[in-house]
Amino acid sequence: MNTHYKFTKSASFLKGKFLLMLLFLAGVANAQLSGSYTIDVASSTSGTNFNSWSDFASAVTSSGVSAAVTVTVKSDVTTSTRSVFGAISGSSSTNTITIDGGSKVLSYGGSYEAISFTGADYVTIKNATIRNTTTGAYAGLMRFSGASDYNKIDNCILEFSALVSATSATYYVAFSNYNTSPTSATSASNGKGNTISNCTMRTTAANSAGPYYAITCMGNTSSYSSVGDDNDIKANKIQNYYYGAIWNYYTNGNQFIDNDISRSNATSSSAVSTNLYGIYSYYTYGKNRSTVYRNNNIHDLPYLNASNSSTTNYIAYWFGMYAFYNYGTTTYPFTVDKNTMKNIMVYYYGYSFYMYYDYVVDLTGNTIDNFRSYAAGYVVYPVYVNYGSDYNITGNTMMNSKFGEAGTGYCYGWYLYYIYNTNRSHNLFEDNVIKDNWAGTYFYGSYMMYYASWKINRNQIVRNMTSSSQGYFYAFYLYYMYNLEFTSNLIADNAGYYGNYNIYTYNYNSGVTADIRQNTLHYNIPSTGYPYHFSYGYVMQESQSAVYFVGNVGDYTSPYYVYGAYLYNTNTANMKEVDRNTFFIDVPNQYWCLATTGYGSYGGWRGDAKCGPNNRYDNPQWESVAKTDFRSKCFEMANNVPTVSNVKKDAWSVARNVVKSDRGALESVMDAEATKTDFTVPSSVCAGYQANACNIYVKNNFADTIYNFYVAYSVNGKATRQLVTAKILPGATEKVDFTLPMTLSIAGTTKIKIYLDIPDDNTKNDTLSFTTTVKPAPGGGVYAFSAKTTTPNKATYQKSRPFDVTVLNVPVIYDVVAPRVYSNSSYGTSLPNNWFASVQAYTKAGKAITGATFTAPTSTSDLEVQFQTSDATLEDSTITVVLKITDNNNGCDTNIRRNVLIYPSVIADFAYPSKICNGDDVLFINKSKVNSGSMEFFWNFGTGVAADTSNAPEPVFRFPKSGKYTVELTTKTMPYGFVFTKKYDVDVNAIPTVAFDKANACLGQDLVFTNKTNPITAKFTWDFGVAGATASTTDAKYKYSKAGTYNVSLSADLNGCIAKMTQKVYQFEKPVTKFSLTSGTCDNDKFVFTNKSTIGNGMIGSSWNFDDNGSVSTDDNATYSFSKPGKKNVKLVSMSEFGCKDSMTVVVDVRESPKAGFTNTPACSLTPTVFTNTTADVSGSVANYDWNFGDGTTSKAKSPSRSWTNLGPKTVVLKITLDNGCSSSISKELNVATQPKVNFSAADVCAGDQVIFVNNTTWPQGDINYTWDFGDNTSSINSDPSKLYNIVQTTSYNVTLYASIVGGCSDSLTQRVTVNESPRTCDFQSTPDYGYSYYGVKVEPVNGAGVSGGQNNVDYTWIFAGGGTLKSKDVNAAVNYDLQSDGEYTVTMKALVRQTGCECTKTKKVVMNRAAVKDLQEVGVAVYPNPTAGDIKVATSESFGANITVTVMTIEGKMVSTTTTANDGVMTLNTGDMSNGVYLVQVMSGNKQVTRKITVQK
Repeated sequence: MNTHYKFTKSASFLKGKFLLMLLFLAGVANAQLSGSYTIDVASSTSGTNFNSWSDFASAVTSSGVSAAVTVTVKSDVTTSTRSVFGAISGSSSTNTITIDGGSKVLSYGGSYEAISFTGADYVTIKNATIRNTTTGAYAGLMRFSGASDYNKIDNCILEFSALVSATSATYYVAFSNYNTSPTSATSASNGKGNTISNCTMRTTAANSAGPYYAITCMGNTSSYSSVGDDNDIKANKIQNYYYGAIWNYYTNGNQFIDNDISRSNATSSSAVSTNLYGIYSYYTYGKNRSTVYRNNNIHDLPYLNASNSSTTNYIAYWFGMYAFYNYGTTTYPFTVDKNTMKNIMVYYYGYSFYMYYDYVVDLTGNTIDNFRSYAAGYVVYPVYVNYGSDYNITGNTMMNSKFGEAGTGYCYGWYLYYIYNTNRSHNLFEDNVIKDNWAGTYFYGSYMMYYASWKINRNQIVRNMTSSSQGYFYAFYLYYMYNLEFTSNLIADNAGYYGNYNIYTYNYNSGVTADIRQNTLHYNIPSTGYPYHFSYGYVMQESQSAVYFVGNVGDYTSPYYVYGAYLYNTNTANMKEVDRNTFFIDVPNQYWCLATTGYGSYGGWRGDAKCGPNNRYDNPQWESVAKTDFRSKCFEMANNVPTVSNVKKDAWSVARNVVKSDRGALESVMDAEATKTDFTVPSSVCAGYQANACNIYVKNNFADTIYNFYVAYSVNGKATRQLVTAKILPGATEKVDFTLPMTLSIAGTTKIKIYLDIPDDNTKNDTLSFTTTVKPAPGGGVYAFSAKTTTPNKATYQKSRPFDVTVLNVPVIYDVVAPRVYSNSSYGTSLPNNWFASVQAYTKAGKAITGATFTAPTSTSDLEVQFQTSDATLEDSTITVVLKITDNNNGCDTNIRRNVLIYPSVIADFAYPSKICNGDDVLFINKSKVNSGSMEFFWNFGTGVAADTSNAPEPVFRFPKSGKYTVELTTKTMPYGFVFTKKYDVDVNAIPTVAFDKANACLGQDLVFTNKTNPITAKFTWDFGVAGATASTTDAKYKYSKAGTYNVSLSADLNGCIAKMTQKVYQFEKPVTKFSLTSGTCDNDKFVFTNKSTIGNGMIGSSWNFDDNGSVSTDDNATYSFSKPGKKNVKLVSMSEFGCKDSMTVVVDVRESPKAGFTNTPACSLTPTVFTNTTADVSGSVANYDWNFGDGTTSKAKSPSRSWTNLGPKTVVLKITLDNGCSSSISKELNVATQPKVNFSAADVCAGDQVIFVNNTTWPQGDINYTWDFGDNTSSINSDPSKLYNIVQTTSYNVTLYASIVGGCSDSLTQRVTVNESPRTCDFQSTPDYGYSYYGVKVEPVNGAGVSGGQNNVDYTWIFAGGGTLKSKDVNAAVNYDLQSDGEYTVTMKALVRQTGCECTKTKKVVMNRAAVKDLQEVGVAVYPNPTAGDIKVATSESFGANITVTVMTIEGKMVSTTTTANDGVMTLNTGDMSNGVYLVQVMSGNKQVTRKITVQK
């Protein structure tokens, strides 16, 4: 706390000093203040009264306080003195200073703010009107600086009464160290713990633009992230502002709550910034509490009933909340909640919430209503979140808004980009509503991108649309998420003219989960709209995610095309669950996908094995589409999705059924009622009591038919369920009888419930309850399966099933222990024995049969029950064995029942062939019989090999060798495995193995046969396949008289088992070779040979050898071009397909031919083409030449030339003929092309002027290219170029023009061009020459290097605008002139070379300002006049730089304008948009900089 005193020596200081002296004389000098005081102009100054606010502020600041101080304002005060509350010693939370304004007015007309806190603490100002009457800049109502803490401004009116124009640095309230820049932050604290509440901030002047800012809160730039400010701005009404309503920079823990922000004081004639801000939050933290913007109402901007199409006093770009680099924590998140932005009219585009790099954010409960943009082609982002982390976006609403009303418009409702998770496991997007909005072209409900886990639940996107003639609609566009939870979202009745993208996810991240559960998607696109409208329903390209797609509803109507459910995933194992979804589709063209498989219909998709069994095609029967009530009245959708922990509420936040909830986004009320039952029970019964009537009456209170649900009864909580398949209409009642009787078997109080076992939304009417007492029966005795066994079969005991199984003559045996607390020793038929038993067997029809016996218990053994029968009529029936146990003490009986199935027995038998040879496949015919049921079979073929068995009913078996085998068939009944067998001995005789080798032969040779039979001792018979051709030898030979194919058989007989083998053999044909030369003479001919070879039967292959470097051919009739001339031995070898050969050789003479060739020059229209014959001479031969030029002309010359008479393509042919009869020819395609005729002209010029080249080239047709060689190593490809030559003295150049036609010919021409000398002193400088006259000036030429002085052989003319003309020449060309007064003058210099007539002109502004001339001479810059009522002149010397940048700034350094231009001597700045005041003019060139103050006084 500051306790020192500050004094400023001024008039007010002296007045205060005089007052202190008076107080000292009164005995109260420097006493600390306490108690009650007044401010009253009408009363004289005293110890308790002050004449002004500033007097009290000075007194309390200088004296301090010793106790609480209360000040009552009793009169209005008008003053030009600020009330400055500095550091007040003694102030504390108990020693407070309270000023009650009593609705009086403090009217302030001085500079800056009316009330300034510069270190004061614990000051409260309430119930006052603080008015500023200024019309200029830097004006405010209240400003806090210098660590002013814990002050309160409550229920005050803060107003500007005369402010009309928008002036900079104006504000109602500012926390700022600068009274000229309320949005500048420093490293000093301006105050903490302050409260501005219940204040009205307004303007009262007609058509006022309002202050530039309403409230600014500037924090400490060095400690804002670690030290709390914790100021409260709450329940205030901001009724006018020009640029920004709330400006919060570098603060910690400030909270803005319940403020109303508008421009209700403004009209359509009130100026407004085209870039308008509601709330600007920049670099905030939350140390002790969150930075909060809550329940603020921003509305009716730029003014009440504004139009978004106006461009007068309009909003071009809107930022409702601009939040940049705000930092929250999980304890103190950055909080933006329950704010409203309504009736915002924007011309181009805007953002309701622009949030950039904010961290740990709660964006909840906000409303955007009637946000409208007009201009076509712009993108509007109602909510724009870019980067940052850990967002909870819940309970927000965007509605009734339109974007791009002039035509095309783009809306990204919720644009959420790259919001990663650091402090929270996921981001939330829940319970948000986007409804009744419109965009001209594209509408995105929610556009989310990149690398975060999101929970997107219970959102509603309904009735949004694009233009009626264009546009696309996107509800959710989700791109590259991590884990995605998407549940209970309602997307309904949205329409893009061309197409709808309702739910679109695209993700290639692996190891993540996409849980899409219980959403509703509905749209009805009218057939009268775009005929090719397409829609994406559920489109999920979750290529690597684990996907759960459960309980969703898609109800689509569209005239053209729909993607119903496109669930793409590259790994089918990732499709974890796709079940319990409902679709209802009226679209002619459909596409569906599951994993990587696509389908053209719902039925195909539904039948995919990866789909669960509970997907359905049903009409959802919505409650009311018109009212957006998408609760289903379809029973098949009600309460059949198992409720999971993350889907506890529906889209309307109605609790889901906790067991099974409805499909889709909304939960309906499904109610079935248990109205009554016919069941009754006495108050007490014996254990084992069985109810005679157990049923339930079910009434359907639901809107749809119900069926396939369960009813149940329970006894002491143990339930028996039964499926109800009957269909119960709405309002109807159905009686349901339980098929399993209710048995009461446990002694004691018994509670019975008969109820609906269904996930019912009204459980209060589901259950009927009863109570009885069950007396103990001799229970406890149960059938236990005996350990005794029988063979080969034994009974099958089934503990988990209600019956056991046996067959005829095999007993079932049970042991029964004594009931309850009794023992075996207490068995007897009457008291004092406690219990006795009897047993009886019954058929299913209740007929008593024999076979059941029991053995009474002894002291060492339990009671034993047996049942055995040999009655075959009982096969395939169930027998109930009933053991009745009677309690001699209370008369209650217990019947212990056990069902026994008498399974059919099998008569096993089989048959086989009477004679079996080794190697035979033996068929065993199964003759086993059984009355019913199925059998298994096992065959053992007696080989001793474990693998030689079979389970086939009638197997085929090949015995491994001859011998005797015991074959056994074992039959087993299914499924209980009772075994029956049959055996036979089988004899297998040995047989020989026949085989022989063959050797085929050409005609005339023997075929050879070699016997390979085993054993070789068998008897053999050969049959050679022709009549009478046989043999009985072991091996054999045979030669056929004709070529052909024959069947040869060998039979072997061994002890009656005969084997035979047959093979095909061949006697092959032999070919006859013959050929002739058909054509061919010269080595450039193709020699054609005709093959005349023959064969009696079969195919012939040919092999040619041409005696030409090893060249061969396998063609039938060969064609060959020889590589060189000479005599050639041509040989043909013919071979049959079986290798039989023949050959023939012929000598062929091959003559040498010429090899024609030529070259030529280009074929052009103006130049002859020269042809050069390049053909080599052939030794010993004479050549003749024939040329055909393709234009009707020919030549016999060896190498001719040709001048062309017409253009175009020509085929030139050269043919050469030798006297040996050989010839050759060659042709080339030439194109006689257009050739240009080059000509050009160019006039001689003066140095510094361009030489203009006029191209006079002519050509008949085609595109032409030019290349100019300017004779100085430079060139150009332009048609008519200009050239600037850099010379010092007159110079001539040889210039050549080359012209070539594209695809044609070229030409060139060279001519001389002369460039004459020009003046080199084409600039001048001016300097004051006060020796010549008071306003004298000296002007003299300068050259390009800046050297002053004239040039020989040059005449100079000087023209002074509004004055006279002077002449000079040669080296001493400077002249003097009297300008006669201060001002800006135009001076022109003309320089002329006498020999060449070349001249140049230079005009400059010359400034005569005796006041500024020193600046111009010393620093090269002069700024004048000063002060100015009009334009500002900026004069610069040539030496200051070639280019200058002139910047005008306010005295605080805020830029007004900046201009960069060439240094022309004097620059004029227009002050039309500048208000009166002091400005800084900064002039820069390179590293030179000059800054001057100048005053504008209009």
